Amino acid sequence: MTEKVCRIVGMENGRRLDSRVLEEKIQAAVAAGYRHLEIEAYGQHGIGGRLWRAGEEKILVRIYGSPGQRVGAMGFPNTRIEVMGPASDDVGWLNVGAEIIVHGHAANGVGNAMAQGKIYVAGSIGARGMTMTKHNPRFDPPELWVLGSVGDYFAEFMAGGIAVICGYQPQNPENVLGFRPCVGMVGGKIFFRGPHQGISQADARIVPLGDADWEWLEANLRRFLENIQRPELYPLLARREEWQLIVALSPQERRSRPRRPMSDFREKVWDEELGEGGLLGDLIKVERQPIPVIATGKWRRFVPVWANHSYLPPCQAACPTGIPVAERWQLLREGKKEEALSLALYFTPFPATVCGYLCPNFCMRACTRKVGGLVPPDMKQLGKESLKASLPPLPPPTGRRVAVVGGGPAGIAAAWHLRLMGHEVRIFEKGELGGKLGHLKGEARQAMEADLARVRQVLPIDHREVQPEHLAELLKEYEAVVVATGKDGASLLGGRKIEPPIFAVGEVLAPAGIPALVGQGRQVAKIVAAWLSGSNPPEGPKPTLELRRVKLAYFHPDRTGFCTLEESASACASCGICRDCGICLNICPQQAITRHQEGNGWRYEADPQRCIGCGFCADACPCGVWELRPNQEPV
Repeated sequence: MTEKVCRIVGMENGRRLDSRVLEEKIQAAVAAGYRHLEIEAYGQHGIGGRLWRAGEEKILVRIYGSPGQRVGAMGFPNTRIEVMGPASDDVGWLNVGAEIIVHGHAANGVGNAMAQGKIYVAGSIGARGMTMTKHNPRFDPPELWVLGSVGDYFAEFMAGGIAVICGYQPQNPENVLGFRPCVGMVGGKIFFRGPHQGISQADARIVPLGDADWEWLEANLRRFLENIQRPELYPLLARREEWQLIVALSPQERRSRPRRPMSDFREKVWDEELGEGGLLGDLIKVERQPIPVIATGKWRRFVPVWANHSYLPPCQAACPTGIPVAERWQLLREGKKEEALSLALYFTPFPATVCGYLCPNFCMRACTRKVGGLVPPDMKQLGKESLKASLPPLPPPTGRRVAVVGGGPAGIAAAWHLRLMGHEVRIFEKGELGGKLGHLKGEARQAMEADLARVRQVLPIDHREVQPEHLAELLKEYEAVVVATGKDGASLLGGRKIEPPIFAVGEVLAPAGIPALVGQGRQVAKIVAAWLSGSNPPEGPKPTLELRRVKLAYFHPDRTGFCTLEESASACASCGICRDCGICLNICPQQAITRHQEGNGWRYEADPQRCIGCGFCADACPCGVWELRPNQEPV
């Protein structure tokens, strides 16, 4: 029976397919039962990797055209990939078992960080091939076979595996190993044939080829040549006297190398240059006592700071009402659903109407997850659930009275927040409460009616019409008046200036959308409260956390949506807010970080006497809470 072949072309209607789309087509073909795939590539990346759907069934992938980077990246042991021509960078990156054949040259990074599998190249390769490879003794070592030569920095930090450089028609006939090979090499073997210009003697050495090594090379050389369709070269290449072997220095060999004592360096270099009579000794007077090579305390260049809640998450910074979205998701993760729902009422009287239906969800648009192509948590779902939010406790009355003229989104929001501050507030609205919200229908209207019912529990509504001549009377009865009558506000003012004790908000100043009007209401409430108390207006918001500080590598990249609030909460990156995951504790090389329990919360701290300012905590923190700052302590 003839095996079915699935041919996939990386071009449709004259347009090149994105790498992601081509990957989806390949995965779909494997899921449909195809085990022989022929790909016509147009620069797409990652072809042939991660074909796990076939289980242990063998898959053959032939690639024609011009494949992009990372052919066979994360390739599985069931996969055989043939590139019918040259290949781009990072062939076999993180390979865990695939057999990859390149019928031509390959560019930089071949076999980078591979752990299993075989890569056969029927030409030469570029720089940094076989770098950072490793070998798990439970499996066969990874192998890289190159017919020609290798580029610069070959086998850099190689920790395992076998490389074979045949030296046939090399790029540089005088040097088949390139510039500075084997730097940082700690394991593995390199068989090579042809001239070279030295290796890193601090890390590796050339040893005679033993019988067991030659038997292995001789047996596998024939298989390599057959795979690249050059079996006729076997007699030419199978000459033992032409081959050499490189191995890594053992720890004992590294320790046996003489090192200059620090005392000798201090006496003959440091003191002679900086001491009395030296180049700088008569010009500067600084402490010159020995300090640790890795400094702690005041000698550190940088210090880590646990900047929890010091920055606004991007979602909160984008919200017109300033709702702490990330804190709500955190409360849900902690199982405090009622608190998560009620928290929104400290920032808006319309958590269900606006967040669940009307708002285009600026928070989701600004979500850090979108930087990595991930789906943001579903804020509309949380908004709709806020119908169940409970009223926050009201503070004791301050004795200050404020009138709000206009019962639209801005007026209600201003009155709501002034009441939450303890002031006595009355809304004057001649028509239907809600203003622009009155046009809503269906579920959105039901949400509005539920939110307004909550408002009526807190705020008295006076349906008398306020005319310009009534404004003076209101100012006698109330200490401040907030005009929120929309576009008709100018006629109500009757030429009066907008200055304390008269304040204005909403479309009486400029047209705005409903989310913005609600946010303006909250801001004017803060200004009125500051004026009533005789204090300065509130300061601006905290700075927004930089997106680059949040690490998205901890999240699954293939998630396309969330069915429950709990799923959304777990997906939140918690930007700038500690999740108490303890990664910083575990990754600190000096064990300098400690966790302190403080009531229902916690605090992390770095001990300056142990901390070396390496920044591992900041680099690993998923939430971007740890911040590396220049050390300001005088030295």
